[in-house]
Amino acid sequence: MLANAGEVLAIETIAKCMAHPLITALFLKVQTEEIGPTVRPVPDMTPLAYVDLIKRRFSNARIIETTRYMAFDGSVRHTGFVLPILRDQLDEHERKLHTVSHKFLKLRINRRLPSWA
Repeated sequence: MLANAGEVLAIETIAKCMAHPLITALFLKVQTEEIGPTVRPVPDMTPLAYVDLIKRRFSNARIIETTRYMAFDGSVRHTGFVLPILRDQLDEHERKLHTVSHKFLKLRINRRLPSWA
């Protein structure tokens, strides 16, 4: 995600991507709202502490990772990293929908909802 955004904006390295406020905001949003709730926690670390560790690592200008290489190399990892996260999120969404529809049906059966609902 970082590399793709950086490549589109012609930013050469991952560290420079992290210096871009909009890319950093996107990184933090995806990490905390999309990925974090889905993956298993890292031992001895809170999810936010782990995101901060990754942010600092990606922001390190001494580690030269080009956006072009990371963008193309990252796509190879989609089946092992991105797709399992998406599958877990879809499963969780389905469970939440089931719970909501179950509660709705229960209210309807108990006549706590109007007949048109």
